[in-house]
Amino acid sequence: MELTPHFTFEELTNTSVSAKMLALNREKGLSLKSELFVLALFAEQVRAFLKVPMIITSGYRCKELNKAIGGSETSQHIKVEAIDFIPRKISIEEAYDLLSKSLLLYGQLIIEKSKEKKWIHISMGYKKQNLSYVDGIYQK
Repeated sequence: MELTPHFTFEELTNTSVSAKMLALNREKGLSLKSELFVLALFAEQVRAFLKVPMIITSGYRCKELNKAIGGSETSQHIKVEAIDFIPRKISIEEAYDLLSKSLLLYGQLIIEKSKEKKWIHISMGYKKQNLSYVDGIYQK
């Protein structure tokens, strides 16, 4: 189901944890279509600013999914207020640098690294907090 020109319900509720978690997350997401639309609009702003396509690796997470992956109990993913993504055509570091210097309103901007994987977390909000998160430890 298309939410905005570049983002769908399926990609904002996706998980690779298990088919059971995927079904549960999407089932719970169906009652949050308005919130997912707002999140998709936020993702569109990020995409338009960066001028590159993005691979969404995480959007909405129901509490059960968030717990299964070891996410924070106060995660903005649970509140439908955050996306994790990998930019296409530019590096994660370049995207992070561009976003951190932008006028785009956001809550947190984080480069997250875990073993061999790396992505950007960006949440809706106004505090413009820039961090990095490496193997379970936040760094400013």
